[in-house]
Amino acid sequence: MLRAFIRTARMVRHTPRLAAGLPPDADVLLDVPDERLAPALVAAGRGDHGPAAKLLATTREAAEWENRDRYTTRLAAFARSRPEWFDAWLDASPHDPDALLVKAELAVVRGWESPARAELLREVSPLLTAAAEATRATRCPGG
Repeated sequence: MLRAFIRTARMVRHTPRLAAGLPPDADVLLDVPDERLAPALVAAGRGDHGPAAKLLATTREAAEWENRDRYTTRLAAFARSRPEWFDAWLDASPHDPDALLVKAELAVVRGWESPARAELLREVSPLLTAAAEATRATRCPGG
């Protein structure tokens, strides 16, 4: 029993040094992207937003809401680390409901992490409304 305590004490004492070169927890993906998300992330890494846009459009059209939520979260995390990729997507398709959804998710994440959380999250409301209206317009053309 004493050995277990000594090992634990050593591990705790040395952990900060071991973790010094590791990325922040928020930048680490805990599960591997599935066969649909992985190619979109690889393309995004090359600066191509087309596969991500197609993936989210597919989930929207097929009403795959759980996958859509998971993919949106992952793509927002990617957009956070590579804003130029996401800016290019928004520049190319400023009214794309899927890009607007990623934009809203990104704003929520940034707002949630801020000490000014309440104010920033209030400002996200128009982004959420725009994403919802754009999605509704693509699902119900003409109204």
